[in-house]
Amino acid sequence: MKVQDRLAFDRWQRLSVPCESMVELSLVNCLTTPGGGLACVLGKCRTLERLQLDMCVGIRDCDLMNLARESDNLRSISLRVPSDFSLPISMADPSRLIDESLKAFANNCSKLETFKVSFSDGEFPSFSSFTLNGILLVIHRCPIRVLALVHIYSFTDSGMEALCDANFLETLELTKCQEVTDEGLQLVQHFRCLRNLKISKCLGVTDGCTSLTCCYLISRHLRNHASPIKLRVKNLLHASVAAVAHARIGSGPIMNTDPAPDKTFSPPTT
Repeated sequence: MKVQDRLAFDRWQRLSVPCESMVELSLVNCLTTPGGGLACVLGKCRTLERLQLDMCVGIRDCDLMNLARESDNLRSISLRVPSDFSLPISMADPSRLIDESLKAFANNCSKLETFKVSFSDGEFPSFSSFTLNGILLVIHRCPIRVLALVHIYSFTDSGMEALCDANFLETLELTKCQEVTDEGLQLVQHFRCLRNLKISKCLGVTDGCTSLTCCYLISRHLRNHASPIKLRVKNLLHASVAAVAHARIGSGPIMNTDPAPDKTFSPPTT
């Protein structure tokens, strides 16, 4: 089920929406009264595999905790959370999502493979929602293969260091995570299963570190794998870094698929 731009879901409770067999739920720009109809729906989605909540105001931490307890088949979660300054004042407290819901996902969703969290793109980041500890708890207790973080100011070099123990991580996407620096990016060399890396608008990362890191990853992958590796780096502060590289053993030079790139990453020669 996919719904966009709906103002309220309170009547769902009265209509007894059948959701026991629902596999995917995607809600975008929706407003619901805390504890209203949508809360009742989330607690009944026992077969749910994919959940997307994009700028949905009125969903409480306890609603997601009930979902986690009932939907142990969840494989993909995507949460885009309103920033502190985009919420109506009267709904700021009941709408706040904190680490308790992430703990519930970590403890109950043993099949979770895709985890995406972002705060709304605005001048003011959200500091009172999910913390680094909550995000890392999900990553360490679930077999996360795809991790995407957008505008997460709490994600720092310490978070990158913790990802060294994420044994299943294959895809990492960081966008506007401004507390990640060169020191943190260099740690991706220790991500054993990493095959897809996307760094975008992370202003603490420099061109030099990005180039060296990408070269190392490509070189390591060429030695150990026959499958392709994809590296996408696009920092607007460092306009010289914008490339997509695909590497295969025996395929020759790295091929760049972006039109007229500024810089192409090639594996170091031995």
